[in-house]
Amino acid sequence: MAKEVVRKTKKAPSESSPEPTAEPSGRERRKYERAACDGFAEVVIDGASLMFRGRIKDLSPTGCYIETRARLRLDVGTAAELCFNVNDRAFKAVAEVRVIRPGAGVGFEILFLVAQSREPSDLLALIQKLEAR
Repeated sequence: MAKEVVRKTKKAPSESSPEPTAEPSGRERRKYERAACDGFAEVVIDGASLMFRGRIKDLSPTGCYIETRARLRLDVGTAAELCFNVNDRAFKAVAEVRVIRPGAGVGFEILFLVAQSREPSDLLALIQKLEAR
């Protein structure tokens, strides 16, 4: 049975979507600011050939950073399945590695949430709650 997914849609530049917070060339390229958080995360790479756990330290609608002591050897662009829990809310997402800091953590771009997990609006509501702190 195939998994049903909720895909994010990218808005055209003319729409009222936020601009990236900075330009390429080593500067900040995120589309959204990350909200600080503290939660548990489990990451599965390549259909379970590698799994690691860590603390989710920040979160946005399009990404997150997971702190881990694991000395990971991953390539940027590697696909991953994230299961994370923040403020007693569980999410499951498909993501790609964007930055690796061996022994410190991994930054991910969230591509979409798995439908059996939660809706994108649930993630946005959580982020708004985190930012209000």
